[in-house]
Amino acid sequence: MHWRSNLVRFLFSSRVLSNPFRSSSMDRLANTKSPYILQHKNNPVEWYPWGNEAFDRAKSLNRPIFLSVGYSTCHWCHVMERESFENQEVADILNANFVSIKVDREERPDVDKLYMSFIQALNGGGGGWPMSVFLTPNLAPITGGTYFPPENKWNQMGFKSILRFISQKWKEDPEHIKSSASEVLKAISSKTVSSQSGDPPTVEVCFMATYQKLKASFDEENGGFGDAPKFPKPVDLSFLLHFAQSQAKKRPEEAKEAIRMLTKTLHAVYHGGIHDHVGKGFHRYSVDAGWHVPHFEKMAYDQGQLLSIFSDVALLTGDDICKRAARDIVEYLDENLSQNDGGFWSAEDADSHEVKGAQHKKEGAFCVWEEEEVKKVLHGEMVDSIPLSDIVIPYYGIKKEGNAPAYTDPHDELKEQNILIMHNTHEEMSEILGVKSDKLREAIEKAKSLLFAHRSLRPKPHLDSKMVTSWQGLIISGLARAAIALADPMLARRAQLAVDFVKENVRSENGDLIRAVYTNEEGGIDHGEPIVAFADDYAFLIQGLLDLYETTLDEKLIEWAEELQRKMNEKFWEGDSGYFVSEEDVVAEAGTRMIDDQDGAEPCSSSVAMNNVVRLAELVETDEMVDQAEKIVSHAAPRLAKFPFILPRLLEGYERMEHGGIKIVLIAGEARDSMPFLSLIRQHLIPNLALIRLKPSESSWLSQRMPSLEAIRNTEKPSVFICEDHACGLPITTVEDLKKRLEELSRRSILVE
Repeated sequence: MHWRSNLVRFLFSSRVLSNPFRSSSMDRLANTKSPYILQHKNNPVEWYPWGNEAFDRAKSLNRPIFLSVGYSTCHWCHVMERESFENQEVADILNANFVSIKVDREERPDVDKLYMSFIQALNGGGGGWPMSVFLTPNLAPITGGTYFPPENKWNQMGFKSILRFISQKWKEDPEHIKSSASEVLKAISSKTVSSQSGDPPTVEVCFMATYQKLKASFDEENGGFGDAPKFPKPVDLSFLLHFAQSQAKKRPEEAKEAIRMLTKTLHAVYHGGIHDHVGKGFHRYSVDAGWHVPHFEKMAYDQGQLLSIFSDVALLTGDDICKRAARDIVEYLDENLSQNDGGFWSAEDADSHEVKGAQHKKEGAFCVWEEEEVKKVLHGEMVDSIPLSDIVIPYYGIKKEGNAPAYTDPHDELKEQNILIMHNTHEEMSEILGVKSDKLREAIEKAKSLLFAHRSLRPKPHLDSKMVTSWQGLIISGLARAAIALADPMLARRAQLAVDFVKENVRSENGDLIRAVYTNEEGGIDHGEPIVAFADDYAFLIQGLLDLYETTLDEKLIEWAEELQRKMNEKFWEGDSGYFVSEEDVVAEAGTRMIDDQDGAEPCSSSVAMNNVVRLAELVETDEMVDQAEKIVSHAAPRLAKFPFILPRLLEGYERMEHGGIKIVLIAGEARDSMPFLSLIRQHLIPNLALIRLKPSESSWLSQRMPSLEAIRNTEKPSVFICEDHACGLPITTVEDLKKRLEELSRRSILVE
């Protein structure tokens, strides 16, 4: 959330028109299923959903549009609603001078991306939610920002002053404003469509530049990168892991340093207040540099990505904290975001009521603790003659006056409250408290159970119960990785259940994906008015299918992944130019489609698609996808030359394309014959792995797509072939021989001391 907006970049106004009778917001929003938009249906602001009704009204009245974009679990969205959108004075100004539109960014990422690019350009890179944008009736952006307080404060214009200012300027010269805004929209459009391409820097150059950028911004004291606010940013963590394994032999010192930064960051996130130690799962981000005070919303896409990286690091290094973190996320997903038919809900809110019947919600109210409350909950519980509360209070940094620094709490919502955080490791606390490690862990688990039971009596945060297709894909990937790292086949079954859910519920009649489905009052599925899927829905789901195939070796997953990739190409691929657009259709009358070309809190669809087509090309042996991957890199060349660190996930695919993947092919007549080999393989994290199981004599869908493996299928006994650089080695027929080869491929001996 950014506090400054360059609001006075343009001078404009609005003619104050009469207010003819119109239907209420409740009527206009009746057909929406978005939890976010429904939160606003009773506001005195006369909201419209994004669509022709709102656009036509703005044109007929010659009024500017006020566009408000957010999501249902966003803290500052709630603050602006409470302060401004529930305020009758603000509503009167909006209703008399603007056409007001509400958009759920999770439903309509196309609208969000288009106008966020404008806000970021206006603010020199800053952006956030709620996003507040003023548009002409033709949807060209005039000016805007993020959160605005209702009154002038912090040397910033308040929302009421902004509205009056814009109204007056529109009244004075609307045509000038329309002309200026149209030029802005043209400038945005020119940057969303590009035919630039060229020869990219080598992957080694891109890798080292990105590694050095991360190393330079690494926070040695707290872990993570940069200063507050602090995001885990899984795309950067994934890159460090990939960099370390790929560079282990050539640059062992840099590779070890990458693992050190990665592990320190993951440990800091796990120990920090961004981790919900009682309720499990991870909050969105930390407002401070030390991972202490989070914004308390929990997002499905964060859980899925963090589950993948914690699992992969645990598999490579055997790190116990990463294993615990992975299990923690699995349990959080199961207990809080799992829908009965197999899907995963979107998020839990940052805000909730302190007590039942309270007038207003507070951020973090469900998660924070007063010291006296902890003592009461744990009263009478002892560990080795020590009161349990005397262990828990220092273990989690609990203080009588509360432990949230004042600068992290601008609204005094955390006064005298504590966010549980571990300033010392478990082993360090064992020494400090004089309690054996195993006994201490048992005590902490008991305390967390008691605190959880007490916390469950509090009013729960709002649950955003829509199910977004792209986030199903991220969680499927996470569960697939965790199934291997935790040696838990039940997690693979849960991931398959999510795949089945998408296949059965989140597709149109012709098999195309849709963006999201919703939960009805009975807990079943409601499609609402289906929104066509976006590029990230296809890309993330394809990735999930490929990851789950590595876990279950079910060829049907690859078959569907290839089908979806072809659909994605038909809808989003600009083959002549070499890039994916984000949406199938232009953004209403704005007349543009966005290029998804920067990794952020989620990887961009182009980066994930790059990895997907490289992996599919190895599995289904098609030159078409090899050519597609080369075009993606060529189109990205200008950005890779200047700032490759904005595309860390694309770099992983680039490296795999350049250096090739590693195919491990199991040839066995019966599944049980391959199990000793398979169990051993799954104890190693092999970079750029394509794991394949084929029968020696039986033809299958996959074997037909992989003619290069025909020669090795006629082996008499169960064998493993390791294929690199378009050639397969001699058959490996013993577990002992395979173990030596896998150790070499994983680089574990180099990276883990």
